[in-house]
Amino acid sequence: MEKLINTKHKGDQGVAQVLSNLLSEGFQVSIPWGDLSPYDLILDTGKLLRIQVKYTSRRKNGALIIKVGSITSKNGKPTLRPHGLDPIDFIIAYDSIGRDFYILPQEIWKNIKCGQIYLRIEPSKNKQQKNIHDATHYKNAWHLVR
Repeated sequence: MEKLINTKHKGDQGVAQVLSNLLSEGFQVSIPWGDLSPYDLILDTGKLLRIQVKYTSRRKNGALIIKVGSITSKNGKPTLRPHGLDPIDFIIAYDSIGRDFYILPQEIWKNIKCGQIYLRIEPSKNKQQKNIHDATHYKNAWHLVR
């Protein structure tokens, strides 16, 4: 069988990995019906949390690149819609290379307009500290959604 790697397949793989991990962590998880919801999973922690899953394998200059928007069509042209406009409580990114999960609360991505966030997985070469998102704070940080 031919291996299909397109954005739909990657998204489904990311959701499956996150869903499996959430269940193994003891969470109660629901899946919204259809593809029209701006979130992929609903996490029941006593409060219902809307989770958008992101699959990533992209790295650049020691940082993991996570898209924080979705492509929509406006007047027949593709347009980036930042997730800050969507009713999402958390983004959980699945890194297919490291096989790790990054739990990102709203304050990290809510006001990002460029459509992606960089999580630093290696120290910056110029020692920059300002506006840096250290991946270790979010890597497998399931306590953020408990």
